[in-house]
Amino acid sequence: MRTLLLMRHAKSSWAEDALPDEERPLNERGKDAAARMGKFLRDEDLAPGLILASPAKRVRQTANRVKDAGGFEAPIVEVPRLYFSGPEAYLDGIETVPNAVQIVLVIGHNPDIETLLQRIHRDPVRMPTASIARLRIEGKDWRGVRDLSSVSLVDVYRPKELKQRE
Repeated sequence: MRTLLLMRHAKSSWAEDALPDEERPLNERGKDAAARMGKFLRDEDLAPGLILASPAKRVRQTANRVKDAGGFEAPIVEVPRLYFSGPEAYLDGIETVPNAVQIVLVIGHNPDIETLLQRIHRDPVRMPTASIARLRIEGKDWRGVRDLSSVSLVDVYRPKELKQRE
């Protein structure tokens, strides 16, 4: 069994309207939420062996905050196609994960993440910023992600809900 963690990037800043979308950074709330999610993954023994990330600045910053707060050793690999290329781009990226990796964290954007989750779960899944969906993949390798009958949604973790538990 493999664990796929799909994460929507944390809240970005709109302070500079002239910035291209790809260059928008995280705002303070986003920085805090990303760190909270990294600590949560650590506490739940969900340390990723690999982090795949869109090249957008807010995604790279989310990935680094999650990694640092969780104390993870996982390399962060930028996957250009995760920047608004649709759910197929996510599946393509996941299929490239080495078989030795048991837990992978993929950080990207909506609506792609929600669309992919709906395809897997068959019902809409709400993914506010910095949320993480935990999926189980049955099968001997990551190519099993394409066989939707072998992928199941375990849970969704939303930073606001986790903050209320603290």
